[in-house]
Amino acid sequence: MIRLTISNQRGGVGKTTTAITLARSLADRGMRVLLIDADSQGSIAAVLGLKPSGFLADLMIRRLALRECMVAAHANVDVICGNRHTTEAEATAMSLPFREFVFRHALAEFEKGYDAVLIDVAPSISLFQTCAMVYTQQVLIPVDMDILSVQGATASIQAAEMLNGMLAGGVNVRIAGLLTVKV
Repeated sequence: MIRLTISNQRGGVGKTTTAITLARSLADRGMRVLLIDADSQGSIAAVLGLKPSGFLADLMIRRLALRECMVAAHANVDVICGNRHTTEAEATAMSLPFREFVFRHALAEFEKGYDAVLIDVAPSISLFQTCAMVYTQQVLIPVDMDILSVQGATASIQAAEMLNGMLAGGVNVRIAGLLTVKV
């Protein structure tokens, strides 16, 4: 099982494009992929032209079933889309005990139907980014060739290290790699 968070604390470096391209690449190799947009901008739905009836916020807060919140983007790619309500869902989840583990709890029973779960996160440290890192335990960092992108990548690495320190024993977030984009 591949679980991967696509993160960089800088916007516009290709996180969403990387997530979509990687999902399609894995799908073309016969893998079943669940792609999750944990960013309130909802860019994955916009880029792929998806019209979901449910969103990540509905799964996390309203407790709708996974099948009610996902939409097929390709024969082997299902997507859970983010939208403006993602921020509200994060705010609600802030009050939950063990809030860093809400993705792990919400996705555990459903992930068995997939070979890969990819999570595209917002370009800032947020609760859902933390939840994604705790759940996937691996972070892929797209890096554009400018200083702000490199600083954002450094911030993502530091966030992973901080999580490992704060949640010692239960979490081992690793950097899967830095992916040079827009060369």
